[in-house]
Amino acid sequence: MLPTLYPNDFVICEHLPSLSEIEDNTLAVVLAEDMLVVKRASFFEEGAGSLILRSDNTSYSPRMVAIDDVLVHL
Repeated sequence: MLPTLYPNDFVICEHLPSLSEIEDNTLAVVLAEDMLVVKRASFFEEGAGSLILRSDNTSYSPRMVAIDDVLVHL
């Protein structure tokens, strides 16, 4: 997430009980079945069943994650 986050930075977050509480293009800690990431999160309009995760580091491509794969309740 360079230039926003650097190695060894701390990330403090709040658990949201519902994905609908994620504001568009906000930084989010996302726990899905195969990953734990800090990315900018947006909902995919056309599919309505996906979340688009974007890094501030342009070396990384956006990643689409199915809403069903996101673990909301920890």
